[in-house]
Amino acid sequence: MNKDTFLGRLRKLELGPEVEELTLVFINYDGHEVGDQNLCLLRFLEFQKARRQPWDWPSMGVCERYLDLLRAKGYRPGTVRRRFSVVRCWLRFLYRQKRILIALHAQLPQLPPSRRILRRLLSYEQIVEILSWPDLTTPYGLRDRAILETAYATGMRSREMSLMDLEDVDLGAD
Repeated sequence: MNKDTFLGRLRKLELGPEVEELTLVFINYDGHEVGDQNLCLLRFLEFQKARRQPWDWPSMGVCERYLDLLRAKGYRPGTVRRRFSVVRCWLRFLYRQKRILIALHAQLPQLPPSRRILRRLLSYEQIVEILSWPDLTTPYGLRDRAILETAYATGMRSREMSLMDLEDVDLGAD
């Protein structure tokens, strides 16, 4: 979602230009796409508006009902925690900006940490086998091998790899 689409949805809520400005400061908009966390904020503001709760007068009840809604939708605990943490950060931001008088962010329920699945490290033999999979006689095979080697050498995640552009590669580096 780009900035204009995000602001369009925000303007439909008719919360006023002050909220627009605060929201852009909060999300620290830098010209990139508006991310998932910012959509979580937009969803909370929509939820708050639907309950006729002024944006600058959030209540503990609305926050708890929003948390209940996230849980009722069947999201995994990690997703609920991530989406609700945006609400907590938004309320902390409003409190620090002196837009709300009560530190609601400190009163919100703490969500339990998610269980982390420990990943197994690949052995040297497994890595060599994976690197041998691409067919180096084809352009796609060369591309795939470059992707695998870059991921292995840098530890980049798949999302980071997918966002790379040709300009991000410096072939002259040591």
